[in-house]
Amino acid sequence: MRALALLLVIGFHCNLIGMGWIGVQLFFVLSGFLITRVLCIQRQQSQDIWTYWKTFLLKRARRILPAFWVYLALALFIASVFFADAPASQNAQKDWLWSALFAYNWRSTMTGTGSTYLLTHTWSLAVEEQFYLLWPGLILLLPLTPRWNTPVRWLLLLILLAPVLRAMSPIVFSFIPQIDPNNLAHAVAMSVFSHIDAFAVGALIHFLPDPLSNKQSKRVFVGGFITLFISAVVLGMWVNGMGVTPASALGAPLTLGYPNTLSQHHQYIWGYSFIALISGGVIMLAKNFGPVTTALEWKWIRLFGKASYSGYLWHFPLAHWLSPMIIKVHEVSNAGLIISTLLWLPFYLLILTLVMTLSYRLVERPMLVWRS
Repeated sequence: MRALALLLVIGFHCNLIGMGWIGVQLFFVLSGFLITRVLCIQRQQSQDIWTYWKTFLLKRARRILPAFWVYLALALFIASVFFADAPASQNAQKDWLWSALFAYNWRSTMTGTGSTYLLTHTWSLAVEEQFYLLWPGLILLLPLTPRWNTPVRWLLLLILLAPVLRAMSPIVFSFIPQIDPNNLAHAVAMSVFSHIDAFAVGALIHFLPDPLSNKQSKRVFVGGFITLFISAVVLGMWVNGMGVTPASALGAPLTLGYPNTLSQHHQYIWGYSFIALISGGVIMLAKNFGPVTTALEWKWIRLFGKASYSGYLWHFPLAHWLSPMIIKVHEVSNAGLIISTLLWLPFYLLILTLVMTLSYRLVERPMLVWRS
């Protein structure tokens, strides 16, 4: 699933899949599932609250910080040496501390957009880290009784609360003068509280029984998933149109009613909920449906998924550094922008795979082995 989420984000940042940004939402739901499982085990094994918090935060730090700080150091070095006069490099020199402290989502909220391609994508890592500070406390308060429906009720309440928080966010942001009132949808997208339903849906998967275990539950799950999917697509296209073709010369096709930040007609209030629930359904299929599980166990997908964190860190700057080659492809082939990008894509994916594999093997894996 990590590989799928990363490929969607790559498709978005390469201007090939307008709705590819939902890969980040898939990451959030997947994090909610995996982290909840880890926290429930640690809650049972820990003798006191201090051990519970310390063990979790140390494990997360060893998993996240080394590769991230290596990325920041190398990316800033490359930018300062080879692109020293570029505004993106100069902005990175000013804003890197926001990113290093996992607060770049709030920096992006204040500026109305990311200040540099070297840091822009780290907003989602900031949201994840802030989630890691909030979620252990929620799991600690959650009544983990043998009756599975007890924690489920509380998680359903959080899922229902999230659209309310998103609806109220513009009111709160209106009191912050640094936030552009014309760009409130972006500010909502940057807030960790706006994605609480994504993490809660992931947690819900941990507590729910296998929906494909018998014919009756399978029929209910498949029927509900199809209904949810069709409803989401119809509502999205009603608000934004199909979005099959790019909205601008440099835009991406295939938004399918869900452009980034969901700014039209307050779509951000309910749109993120649809995306979170559909992502949860996809994860449950991947977890319990044999053919999907088998496909995701394919060797190369597993390897890509293992290194997906490093891939996420490096995919955006590499796309910018290598993107001038798209113009060269266009000049040689006389093909359109999208076709030229598709012709360039295998080379880009090859370079990205090499970089992310090196980062995983030299930085991530040694830390994972030391952690275990």
